[in-house]
Amino acid sequence: MTSLSQKPRTVISGIEILGVNGEVKLTEIDVQDIRWLSGLGVKIPDLAREFDVHSSNMWKIVTNQTWRHV
Repeated sequence: MTSLSQKPRTVISGIEILGVNGEVKLTEIDVQDIRWLSGLGVKIPDLAREFDVHSSNMWKIVTNQTWRHV
């Protein structure tokens, strides 16, 4: 398993985040970052593109319909 500090960094709307690993499967860190960025106003289509998931799945993450335990 790759430690968080070894994962590549990505910039979305000028905000650097950790945890974007290029895989379809998201980590809990990714979900926390997604919700934080959404709260800052980053749009769902932009998040979906950056994290390589469908926008409908991203919407479910942002609205706590999935990944509720995070």
